[in-house]
Amino acid sequence: MTPELSYTGAPESVLNMADILVKMGYFVTVVSFSEGEKEVEFYGKGIEVIYLEKEELTTRTFSVWIKNYRLCIVNTSMLAAQAAIIQHYIPTLLIIREAKSIIEFQQIFQTRVEDIKKVKEVYCVSEYAQKEIEHQINVECRILYNYVPDRYFKSKRKKSIRVKFAIIGTIEERKGIDVCINAFNMLKTQVDNCELHIVGRTLEWQRLYWEPLMTQIDADDTIFYHGEIQNRDELIQFYEEMDVIIVASRDESCSLVALEAAMMGKVLIVSQNVGAQYLVKHINGFVFQTGNIEQLAKGMKKYAKTQWLNKARGKVSRCLYQKYASQRFYFKQLKMVIGRYIE
Repeated sequence: MTPELSYTGAPESVLNMADILVKMGYFVTVVSFSEGEKEVEFYGKGIEVIYLEKEELTTRTFSVWIKNYRLCIVNTSMLAAQAAIIQHYIPTLLIIREAKSIIEFQQIFQTRVEDIKKVKEVYCVSEYAQKEIEHQINVECRILYNYVPDRYFKSKRKKSIRVKFAIIGTIEERKGIDVCINAFNMLKTQVDNCELHIVGRTLEWQRLYWEPLMTQIDADDTIFYHGEIQNRDELIQFYEEMDVIIVASRDESCSLVALEAAMMGKVLIVSQNVGAQYLVKHINGFVFQTGNIEQLAKGMKKYAKTQWLNKARGKVSRCLYQKYASQRFYFKQLKMVIGRYIE
C-alpha cells in the first residue's frame, strides 16, 4: 500500500519490494490512493495495481476483500491511520520512510503521530531513521533495509579530464541542493577541472526555495540541470557518466540514490543526516557534517585532485552494495520479516 505512484523514492521502494515478493512466490497487489505514471513499471513486472479512496477502508466491502490476503505492508507514515484500520483484519506492517522530519511531514500532509502509535508492527529503513523516529515521536521500530536492483554495466566512455559531481533528487530544501551548489562554488576557487550535475523535479510548494537556485544554475556554465529523468535506463546511464554522487540531505531516512550510486560503483559523499552511511567507508567516500559547506567542499576537492583513484574507490562502493544493498541481501532479510507473520 502506497500513497501514490510518482517517480520518487517511496514508490520505487514499493516496486522493488513487490518484485522480490513475487520472486518469493507470493501473489502481490499494490494499492495506491492516487494514480501516477509509475504504474506502468508495476504492470511491466506483472504486478497488479488497484486504486482506492481512503474512505473505502471503513466499508464492509473492503473488510471482506482484504481478508483474501495474508499480510498488508503499508508504506510511509502518511498512511498510519490506514494501517491502524487494516491491522484489525490481517497482519499489517507500517514501514516509515521518514526520519528527523517525520513531525514536519505529519503537519504538511495533515496526518497524526497518534495514528502511528496505534500501529502494532512498525519498521523503518536505517539505524539513523530508527534513532530519529524514537527521539521525535517516541515510537520503537525494527529495521528493514532498502535495496536496489543490480543494473551495473561496464563503462565504455572515454576518460574525462573533468570530474563530474552529481546530486539527484527532488529540488527541495530537505535535499540540501543549496549546500551542494555553495560547496561546489567554493571548490571552483581552488580547482578548475570539475562540473556539477543536478537531476530532479521541482515541487511547486518549494518554489521559493528552488527559483533562486535555478537563477544561479542558469548563470553558471559548470553547473548543469537536467530536470527529472523518469526512464530508469536513462537514469542509470546518467549515473554511469558521473564520477562522484553527493547526497547532501538535511534529512534522509536512507536514500535510494546512495544505494544506486554504490551499485554503479561511484564515489559516494553523504551528510550525517542520511541513513545510508553503512555504504560509506573512508576508502570510497566520506560523511560530512550536515549543512557544513566548507567540509563538503574540502572533501570534493580531494576527489577532484586525485581523480585517477576514483575508479578504484568506486569498486569499493560496489562491493559494499553487494554486501548490504543487493537483491540477495534484501531477499534474506525480507524473508525473515515475512516469516514473523506468515507461517
